[in-house]
Amino acid sequence: MLGRVSIRFLLPILMALPVAVAAIVLVMLWSGHAQETARTLNGAEMGQIHGRINERLGTLLRMPGRATRVHRHHILAGRLDPDDLRSWREQLFEFTQAMDMFSGITWGDAKGRATWVIQYPDADRPEYGIADEQNLRGGEPFAFEFALDEQGEIADRLGEHPYDPRKRPWYTGALAAREPTYLAPYPWIDGTGRDGTLGLPFVEQVRDASGELVGVLAAEMSLKALSDFLRTLRVGEAGYILILDGEGRLIAHSLSPENVPAMVMRDGVPGVIMASEVEDPRVRGVAAALDGLLVGTNDVDVDGQRMLARVSAFRELPGLDWRVVTAIPEAELLAPVAAARASSSRATLVAVLVTVVLGLGAGLIATVPVRRLVREIRTVGQGELDERVRPEPTRELTQIAEAVNAMAEDLRDRVRLRESLLVAMEVQKNLLPQEAPTVAGLDIAGHSTYCDETGGDYYDYLDVQGLTEGSAALAIGDVMGHGVAAAMLMATARGILRSRCDEPASLGELLTHMNELLVDDTGGQRFMTMLLVMLDGKTGEMAWASAGHDPPLVYLAKQDRFAEFDGGGIPLGLFGGQAYETEKAGPFSKGDVMVLATDGLWEAKMDDGEFYGKERLEDVIRASAGRDADAIAEAIRADHKAKCGGGSQADDITFVVAKIG
Repeated sequence: MLGRVSIRFLLPILMALPVAVAAIVLVMLWSGHAQETARTLNGAEMGQIHGRINERLGTLLRMPGRATRVHRHHILAGRLDPDDLRSWREQLFEFTQAMDMFSGITWGDAKGRATWVIQYPDADRPEYGIADEQNLRGGEPFAFEFALDEQGEIADRLGEHPYDPRKRPWYTGALAAREPTYLAPYPWIDGTGRDGTLGLPFVEQVRDASGELVGVLAAEMSLKALSDFLRTLRVGEAGYILILDGEGRLIAHSLSPENVPAMVMRDGVPGVIMASEVEDPRVRGVAAALDGLLVGTNDVDVDGQRMLARVSAFRELPGLDWRVVTAIPEAELLAPVAAARASSSRATLVAVLVTVVLGLGAGLIATVPVRRLVREIRTVGQGELDERVRPEPTRELTQIAEAVNAMAEDLRDRVRLRESLLVAMEVQKNLLPQEAPTVAGLDIAGHSTYCDETGGDYYDYLDVQGLTEGSAALAIGDVMGHGVAAAMLMATARGILRSRCDEPASLGELLTHMNELLVDDTGGQRFMTMLLVMLDGKTGEMAWASAGHDPPLVYLAKQDRFAEFDGGGIPLGLFGGQAYETEKAGPFSKGDVMVLATDGLWEAKMDDGEFYGKERLEDVIRASAGRDADAIAEAIRADHKAKCGGGSQADDITFVVAKIG
């Protein structure tokens, strides 16, 4: 049969066949390596997206805890009178409006009285509710609900209904909990009785100095707002985000609300929907495979489509046991590789046809660029980011080279950003005191550890104008969140505070001055807490002022107990016109120990999942109180690292130890 074929046809075919086979093999090798590189790079990108999602979730979900803490201080300090709930409206309205994505605050007391200001999803005006002695019906508590205008004044009456906060799930849940915590989502029905949604409450008991229950605070956000927040976070073109709790209930998602409902109505009452009940296969498929997924990146089959799913646990706050899932179609991740492979296949076919015409020499030459491109792509895939893939003669191969070069440039930019953050970290460390002051009668030591390269914690030893010899002025602060934005606000606050110390002022006046300037700078969108303490080493007297910060821990060595303090104002940067008071305490005796700290110290999770807590911190202080300040600080660091060193640090940790000598 071959003898009947002309050599002018057979020879080019026989010469072109090895070239065609070689070209096909090269394209297959390149395609497999390109897919592996693409999956590796996209997996790393998904990990970074997940990290940003968890960080922003953590920042968002810490806001209700800060809200209840601020209002608890106001109640215990007498600024909010539980016997005059109608005077609370302006404070609750202003706070609710100032907090982004924050739905509202509810208060209920042991006498059955309650008040709240809540912004329901899609409602154009917030709702104000009041249930007190003026609203009784037949001796039973009744709630009146009103719509508020833009100034927080009552505009319209929405309705009234029986209301006893002591029977509400947020109130009973707070009593059952031993500490401030999130509760399971529960239904909200607005004042019209027509619209319903699901609220996520953070609850905290308020008890007086004797331990008697005063009432319960609940800071709330809606699950719809949480889903709206997730929709602002982009995961590719067709990717999506799901949040599920430990029982498989769908808490929030980034999918279209028309396709995936945020809740289910049962007997006219909204309830959390199980992920397995959702008709959308994207949710149901992930829910069905969730028990078998590991924390990290997984391959999942969803309705016949391969998906790359990233899973992480979110347990940073009490009461929350969530799993965050981001899913993106594998086809989307590998689409550039598939397109490049199709282009390469067409180029190979052209090369084979040209080889038939021009012969073996042209065919061999045509394969040189492909082999070089594969080699250079492999070099980039092995981490040599400074190497550039050279453009090739064909358009398709040039597009591949440009795509790989752009990808390598993006990675180099991230490395440079990392290096810049390290420089910023060094600069910020230089803003903190390099050594403790030497003051007769006082022994002082400070420590700060950031969870990122930069952070929002701050401590300082102040040179206040008029400070008497033998006295020391200490400062400690905590900016909302951490990272570069928090570091910038911390540096601003440090500059304001130090410049004001050049003029005589009380501690309360220093905070008042700082608050006014920070409100002007931030517009009330970011805030920080701060504690100022002045110690007299000769007399043992202590003055202090707080802006939303926990008071100092003071261990009375001779009495073997910790002193209790109450007082302080709201955090700095929220509202202008705030006046902060200077509190007095003491005199304290030789051997007494004072510790100023940020909440990252006691809110850190131990290896067993429990919070480190103030009680454990007090035990360490008590055990090491007989040593000097440096040794006490080292004991705190060592115990904290031993108990919390197994996981990553979730928040900045800063504290100052002062001992009367």
